[in-house]
Amino acid sequence: MKLVLLILFSIFWLETYSQITFNERYVFGYPLAIFRSIELLPDSENYLISGLVVDSVTPYRTGAILTIFTEDGSVISGETLVSENQHFENWGTDLFLNENNHWIVTGYGVDTTAQYGQILVFNQQGDTVSTKRIYHPYYPAEQFIRFSGGLIPTASGYFGVMNVFNPFTSPKSNDGYIIVLNEQFETENSILLETPMRDEIQLSAFGRNEKIYIGAWRSNQNLTNQNYTSQLYIQVRDTAGQLLDWRLYPSNENDFLMGPADAMFVEEDGSVVVATRVGMEEPVNPVSGLLKWKLVLLKFDSSLDNVLWETSLSSGIWHQSSTFSKVIKSEDASGYVVAGTDVFVPDGIGGVLAKVSLQGDSLWLRRFQFVTSTGHRHAIYDMEQTPDGGYVMVGEARPYNALDPDFPPPIQQGWIIKVDEFGCLVPGCQTVSTKEAIQLEAQLTVYPNPVSDHLNVFFHREQRGNDLWQFRLIDAMGQTHSNFQTRLPEMTFIVDVQPLASGIYFLEAVGPDGQQVVEEVVVGK
Repeated sequence: MKLVLLILFSIFWLETYSQITFNERYVFGYPLAIFRSIELLPDSENYLISGLVVDSVTPYRTGAILTIFTEDGSVISGETLVSENQHFENWGTDLFLNENNHWIVTGYGVDTTAQYGQILVFNQQGDTVSTKRIYHPYYPAEQFIRFSGGLIPTASGYFGVMNVFNPFTSPKSNDGYIIVLNEQFETENSILLETPMRDEIQLSAFGRNEKIYIGAWRSNQNLTNQNYTSQLYIQVRDTAGQLLDWRLYPSNENDFLMGPADAMFVEEDGSVVVATRVGMEEPVNPVSGLLKWKLVLLKFDSSLDNVLWETSLSSGIWHQSSTFSKVIKSEDASGYVVAGTDVFVPDGIGGVLAKVSLQGDSLWLRRFQFVTSTGHRHAIYDMEQTPDGGYVMVGEARPYNALDPDFPPPIQQGWIIKVDEFGCLVPGCQTVSTKEAIQLEAQLTVYPNPVSDHLNVFFHREQRGNDLWQFRLIDAMGQTHSNFQTRLPEMTFIVDVQPLASGIYFLEAVGPDGQQVVEEVVVGK
């Protein structure tokens, strides 16, 4: 029996840890780069990533990038779309391959005459095939327009979901704007969703069974500076734009504060999983307030009338920057996986990846923090499951401000992070987090070791309040080269060791009562 168990464990170990994990940052020779969307190339394990770069000299042109990476994060090829007279900013997270085998992604552009929504079309080599401009419905009197909900392919063309600023309503507001395009990207229908409230469509639209589910947010922030209302807003339309159904949650705006539908996944039966936020209003002064959020995942039934379950995935900190970006169903249909950005105060903003069961039970929750500078900003904007069962995410890494001496240029970098099927950047992290708390009060696991560039550190402790644990990386002489801290019971830290000389170092974790855990780290060049 022991031999059988050993063989089974060995097979499990080999299958799990053959999965590649890595994190990398890129700028492609520019001072600023941001990755916004990722897709797997057909019949390949390689990735296609879209984003934008910014030039370092006036007029600080922005350009669109489309880059192919290998499964381990190495660049195969890339193209940059730049112009002397035009800015290209493909902020869309909707990268997809159409029936003509062209890659489509949205964003917005600016030239000497106007700003506008933009559809970019690339061939398989990354060369630009065409661009399509979408102007504000009140252009030229008003120009602000963004492809917030993205572009969705339909049987007869495309369905676009946008946000516009509307100065002609009373009071002024943000409104949704829907466009229906044919296969040649010609406009067949357009609908401006004018309301007296602030209605914003987030990065959330999902096509299923010839229906388009649009995730939005309704609030009164254009009417008042305090005593806010905030409701999750879902619309269901057919591919021609006709409204079929809609819901506000909560139905009574005074019941509680609910944030936007940041991301959605629609099941075949019409039930909807929504990555969203629960809110609270924090007074700023006697006449104004500020909405802050905690991350939650919930599921509506097919009628959209009933919430089947709601699961908190928050760090426990209320903050205006907490947001989700993507939710998918795992390939083995064992649960839903959601990615986004959360706040680990005082440790700054970092990435989040979590999995819940089909019934809403939390299976695992991973948080990723680059150890760079105080108040850093690291965001995840898109995520996909990979052929090996793991997950790959893209976003950006940057400091709190551009003058931070602990974060030298380039100050804004495209970020890729690849984890295994358990969300582990450090292989085996799921075995650490399932140990009985009474057996191990805290544990550090580092990977890779030896290391030459980035040391990934998985920390897990007994869940006992919000005790502060402090970390420092020291050399053999006791000199501190990096220090950081957390109050969370589980965290993955990413420590840059590239500036360090080769040699033996020690990573030390110290708890509130003097508990100490130490791991030896070998830095080699």
